[in-house]
Amino acid sequence: GAQVLAGGSYQSAEQPPPPATAPPFIKVSAGTVHSAALRADGAILCFGMQADGRCDVPSNLGPFKAVSAGGAHTAAVRVNGLVVCWGSNVSQQCNVPAALGACRDVSAGAAHTLALRTDGTVDAWGSNSSGQRTVPKEAVGCPAIAAGGSHSVALLASGAVVCWGSNASGQSNVPVGLPACRAVAAGTSHTVVLRTDGGMKTGRDIVVA
Repeated sequence: GAQVLAGGSYQSAEQPPPPATAPPFIKVSAGTVHSAALRADGAILCFGMQADGRCDVPSNLGPFKAVSAGGAHTAAVRVNGLVVCWGSNVSQQCNVPAALGACRDVSAGAAHTLALRTDGTVDAWGSNSSGQRTVPKEAVGCPAIAAGGSHSVALLASGAVVCWGSNASGQSNVPVGLPACRAVAAGTSHTVVLRTDGGMKTGRDIVVA
């Protein structure tokens, strides 16, 4: 089965990476100073800095189908579609809206959380310091989302990309003429998209492939 390999600084790590003998994993997510991995059986393992309880996976809420590690919190989707968050809640990034409903994916930013409902609509909570949780009206029927440092990204059904929130480094400047895309990812202050033709482009207008 698939194993998790982790690299980087472990100077402040309190929770070690899973051993090579751990059950197979199907998804991984890297946060600022912690990571999360989803096992094939729906269990989640978190490792890295333990502060604020970001690695304390709830023991009675699994199995899960999605997970995302953020700045100091972790967000996950249970198999029934309900979203659960744990870790720092300084900006209310773990306060899942009561009326959220069933979701198929989630993305944890620095201090905000995005959720993709089963109907393709997007919801957000937590910090709105740069407008990162003010979801634009065109973000409907979305197949994918990504939460960055203080910005958010959504992939539309048409393959178009929408970004909102901080644009201090041009991370929300979707390039004019960008071809249809099939995946999006957001870092602290940049955005990366995977085009349907297999090429990649970053939010700084640099063609990667």
